Amino acid sequence: MLKKPNELPPPTLPDDGVTWEDFSSILQADVIAKCRNIVRYCRASGNQQAEFLQTIQDGNKHCSSGSALWPEPLRVVELLREVVTRWSSTFWMLDCVLELRDVWYIQLNQNHPQCLYTLLT
Repeated sequence: MLKKPNELPPPTLPDDGVTWEDFSSILQADVIAKCRNIVRYCRASGNQQAEFLQTIQDGNKHCSSGSALWPEPLRVVELLREVVTRWSSTFWMLDCVLELRDVWYIQLNQNHPQCLYTLLT
């Protein structure tokens, strides 16, 4: 059973002296590059894309019950890639990453926790 994002333990930081304050400042730096990394990872293979879509569908099933992973059903869509030749693609990529933030966080934290910190640094 999937857990709500606020029920998941925070990702563990490597034992390299990085503090939560450092981690917070990392997240504030170069958001576009971090979103690109998240999208690239979630779309890296057919299996990862299928896992991502399955996470959305599983979470949406629970929206009608009291154990919802998110407040209302999400669109079952893939994360959008940025396309250099499309002027609005960066906006749509960021918008999609924000809309589906609970999904990619759950997927990465439950299936690939070692990658979560790496993708955001």
